[in-house]
Amino acid sequence: MIRWQGVFRNGISPAISQMQPVGFLDLGTLPAPEPQPRTGILELKLDLGGGVVLTLTRN
Repeated sequence: MIRWQGVFRNGISPAISQMQPVGFLDLGTLPAPEPQPRTGILELKLDLGGGVVLTLTRN
């Protein structure tokens, strides 16, 4: 948190200003899932790399 406060207080750091934008990554299409009985629960997991997994769940 303190690092980001310094970045915003002092403007954009040279390391950030030299970063190149990342292009679009086409993941292709996924096969249609098998029909499942509706349970009312939606779960989405995204593997962000580096051991970080974002999980979104809706009941």
